[in-house]
Amino acid sequence: MTTNTALSIGAHSIRRDGDMWCITDLWRAAGAPKDKRPAEYLRYDGAAFVEFLRSSLDVPIGHIVKTRRIGGAAPGGESWAHFRRAPIQLRLVA
Repeated sequence: MTTNTALSIGAHSIRRDGDMWCITDLWRAAGAPKDKRPAEYLRYDGAAFVEFLRSSLDVPIGHIVKTRRIGGAAPGGESWAHFRRAPIQLRLVA
């Protein structure tokens, strides 16, 4: 995955890779509230919305969201979302 910084919020850089934005970066920029971790949102509250986007865009789920484990990192990985979904994540954690 090649990334570049497309946006800064305060001291936080929000990485972008094509149409995907790092929603973990957005979460950190919002103060990293424990009850709004991106992976938890994707698994529970946001699952129906992610499925709606997948079916509306008629693409595989991997084109909407991606998660990646990072060994030794806390909390342990990153979540990436399609540009149509990332702004909604920002509103949810703000």
